[in-house]
Amino acid sequence: MTNHHPRVSIGVPVYNGQNYLAAALDSLLAQTFGDLEIVISDNGSTDRTAEICRDYAARDRRVRYHRQLTNRGAGWNFSEVFRLARGEYFKWAAHDDLCAPTLIARCVERLDGDPELVLCSARAAVIDANEQRVDDDSPLDAREIDFQGVSSATEARRLRCVSSPRASRRYLGVLVHAVRCYEVFGLIRADAMRRTGLHRPYNGAEKVFLAELALLGRFAELDETLFFSRWHDQRFSANRSAAAQARHMNPQAARRLTLPRQVRSSWGYLSLIPHAELGPLEKARCLLAFSRYLLQPAKWRRAMVEAALGLGTTVTLPIERKSEINPYIGRATRTEQRSPYSVALPLTLPFESSLSDRR
Repeated sequence: MTNHHPRVSIGVPVYNGQNYLAAALDSLLAQTFGDLEIVISDNGSTDRTAEICRDYAARDRRVRYHRQLTNRGAGWNFSEVFRLARGEYFKWAAHDDLCAPTLIARCVERLDGDPELVLCSARAAVIDANEQRVDDDSPLDAREIDFQGVSSATEARRLRCVSSPRASRRYLGVLVHAVRCYEVFGLIRADAMRRTGLHRPYNGAEKVFLAELALLGRFAELDETLFFSRWHDQRFSANRSAAAQARHMNPQAARRLTLPRQVRSSWGYLSLIPHAELGPLEKARCLLAFSRYLLQPAKWRRAMVEAALGLGTTVTLPIERKSEINPYIGRATRTEQRSPYSVALPLTLPFESSLSDRR
């Protein structure tokens, strides 16, 4: 037994993730940066998630598995994996997403080189259940995305804001210009995370967390596509019911009045300002940024319609735009060796299965 604390902790909150969990763990264990741990918090899964996790933990000492007796909600579980982590840097990893092998190394390099940064992420691409790129018509250049309301112009505005030395400007960048919020899956300084409320137990809380983090320091984004978000029919945002999305985040929400996501998150954004370690002038600028966020008529019209119909914020794949290009073309250099738990897919991933004994 060693008391060594790894430099990087990767937290994997999961509930019934058997379909994609092995592929996600393989991509994390294949990172070129080796001084890391993977902390899995299983929220009382009823499928083969526990079997998969125990097998990985038995075969690789970097994997730590914790199982909850009951499902306490995704919001609680996201916070729990951080509380269990020991690293200087921390990354959340969804059970169904993939990371390129150099993601952690490149983010560590950037954070080590700039102590003013609190978060470093990479450019993101969208893949489907079969690991096909689906985000745009020129999928090898993530800077040319024009998909889900995200374009090169909107991304440029977001990046200018969140990299600003001024806290109010970064706060504005999250509230107004962040759409997908993939930055939440970036590498974050653990000391900065301890100064936040982590992931609150409601839908939209990941953006509240990013806004709180933005008040503490600058964000950076690597000019490389190293993160792949998997969209599939079982993912949280594919559910059209606002009540079901609320229960996903917090099972106790079924006993309470479910407020529209925009109302809860808006209150969350505003409540950050009085507690921020900022001077009066900068807090006033944050209030102006919040006012600019409120002055988005299209957002509130959509929110009213969703609330009236009981709809959650739903994201589905644009099937007609699906690309046939493997996101890893040009990167795969190792022979295919799949975990026995992985879904049978027609593509070769750029990493080996982790099922080799590393003890």
